[in-house]
Amino acid sequence: MQQHISTAAVSSSSPASANTSSLSGGLNQLQGATGVMGVMGRRLSLKSCSSDSSNNRFSQQLETEEKDKIEKWKDNLEHENHICPISHTLMVDPVVLADSGITYERSSIEKWLEKSRTCPISKKRLAGNVNQLIPNYSTKNLIEQAKEKYCNKLIGLLEQKLEDKKGIADCLDLIDSDLLIYVDKNEKRTMWEKIMLIKLRMMVLKRDLEMSGNLDEWFNKLEYELLESTHLIIREDSSAIFSFDSHQFKSVKHMLDQLETKYDTTHALAYQQIKKHLDEENKKREEFEYRYRMKQFQKAKQKEERKVRREREAALQTANNAQSATEELSTTQWLAMGAGILGAGALIAVGLFSAFSSASGRNDRRK
Repeated sequence: MQQHISTAAVSSSSPASANTSSLSGGLNQLQGATGVMGVMGRRLSLKSCSSDSSNNRFSQQLETEEKDKIEKWKDNLEHENHICPISHTLMVDPVVLADSGITYERSSIEKWLEKSRTCPISKKRLAGNVNQLIPNYSTKNLIEQAKEKYCNKLIGLLEQKLEDKKGIADCLDLIDSDLLIYVDKNEKRTMWEKIMLIKLRMMVLKRDLEMSGNLDEWFNKLEYELLESTHLIIREDSSAIFSFDSHQFKSVKHMLDQLETKYDTTHALAYQQIKKHLDEENKKREEFEYRYRMKQFQKAKQKEERKVRREREAALQTANNAQSATEELSTTQWLAMGAGILGAGALIAVGLFSAFSSASGRNDRRK
């Protein structure tokens, strides 16, 4: 289920209490969380970002050497053996086309074979079963290892930049446009939480640098940005969809705890407010799910009762039909027995009449 609220309500410059009311009041129904995935193989795009405030004392951009280093890491990840010859992107599900022995991304080669029965590389006509695709587990494992190595290097760089308080804007772009593409929060939750915690810390630092201590505005805007970045809020046109699942909820609460008690105690009150809102909405979700389960239970119970009632009525009808048939059979049997008795009586009468007639004839002749 989804509940939409205006993004203006969550990004307003009104006091924090008004924002709290708009956030809490807008949620009645919830849906499962969406995953953090994107198109594989996208090239790194680092945007330069200047500060919105003259009080920004730290550079928001990465150094040229750092950008070159990242590009080199990316080149190692996007090795030619890891790239699909058709889509020219990093393969996610590599398969071998049995007739040619060449590895492709499954979705790409399947689309190709729907239109053509030739090899995408040699252009030769394929013989035999062209749809025979064999999973290439060795290549997939190599790609996964390369992705993990690349992500770990980027995480190390991000942690260093966070400590130096430099290149924050570029780092945030790097996380969104590149790093999170390779980390599935469901399969690699520990790494995903680590990246998201770094991102949240950078968002807080960037917000402080840009707003120069304007806490009212900071309170009003930060919560929405934090929840959106962790996909507990998802943009849809001009509205926001609040989305929960139990694992996602626990992960975000854990990150907020770390921000509050370890990395950003200055704004502990803000994190407490956010956690309070999350608890309120999670309670609403649980209540909604409970009501939904009870409603489904009642529907199932009523359905079962109707089924039992129909079966009972059918059994009763069958019994009535059997009784009627028995009664009809009994009547027929009595009629048959009566007819038999009458027939037997008639035969006896005929026999007696014949015997009497014969005896009378003999007596007449004797006289």
